[in-house]
Amino acid sequence: MTPNPPPSPAAGPLDDRRRRTLAAAAERIHPADDLGPGAVDLGVVGYLEAMLVETRDERPWAGIYLAGLDLLDELARARAGLPFAELPAPEQDLILAGLDRGPAADRVGAPPPTVGEDFLDLLIEHVHEGVLGDPVHGGNRGGRGWSLLSYPGPRPVIPAAGQEIGFTAPTDPSSTYDHPLFAGAHR
Repeated sequence: MTPNPPPSPAAGPLDDRRRRTLAAAAERIHPADDLGPGAVDLGVVGYLEAMLVETRDERPWAGIYLAGLDLLDELARARAGLPFAELPAPEQDLILAGLDRGPAADRVGAPPPTVGEDFLDLLIEHVHEGVLGDPVHGGNRGGRGWSLLSYPGPRPVIPAAGQEIGFTAPTDPSSTYDHPLFAGAHR
């Protein structure tokens, strides 16, 4: 089972049930392991929810997310009698993999086959954005997603001391928007 996501910072389209389902699905796409934190610990749920609320271009995706999260719960209940977030990880993986094949054949009144596929495609793309994007957007908490790639964070200017042999760059990545060139550009 997936750890509970933190409460939503803003009133968004997701209720607690859908937020737990989203957290579980995101954690299956980017699970915690011995290499680093999973999607939940990296703040991906908050990133996704903020994206659905704040970004005008992505607002049409809210409907796909709501339908996709409801579909995950419906498939989980049909398969195991539990909501998606309460299933063991291997069962969650099977349900997510099934979205690539369209809705389950035994479902009555199933949504169009593209709901599951479109949702899964968006979710995978957006989870990766939340894991690896600039922390200023809410995901990649503390730049820890960048650490998975050994990326130290933005370094637009390398000081002379940084060009010396043996120099060790600081490991505390910051946001691109913290740099004076971009100050105030995001907010």
